[in-house]
Amino acid sequence: MKALTIRQPWAWAVIHGGKDVENRPRNCYLRDRFYVHAGLQLSDDGVDWMEQELGVRRPREFQHGVIIGTVELYDVVQDSASPWAATGSYHWLLRHPRPLARPIPARGRLGWWDFTRGRR
Repeated sequence: MKALTIRQPWAWAVIHGGKDVENRPRNCYLRDRFYVHAGLQLSDDGVDWMEQELGVRRPREFQHGVIIGTVELYDVVQDSASPWAATGSYHWLLRHPRPLARPIPARGRLGWWDFTRGRR
């Protein structure tokens, strides 16, 4: 299955916080479920924005360097009305997030990458 590394707090928000759009600079032709890998970097501005603009309460700690769940990418638009959508970006529309019971340690990569459970 494909995997995508997403910086925190955005990876957490996709799986646990109701984030239904992934903002990206280019289109994507994948329409499928994929693994969400929590990247090593944390955007403090993102944490503040989630709390102040959307009222989304952050967890005590963010996980890094692990796959935290799966989500379905079902469409790409540039005019989503979602509060998570950034102006000037492609909006990858997400639905049906499923957190993993236990995060899976994995090395992330830029762009799409293949991940097979049991192999890191």
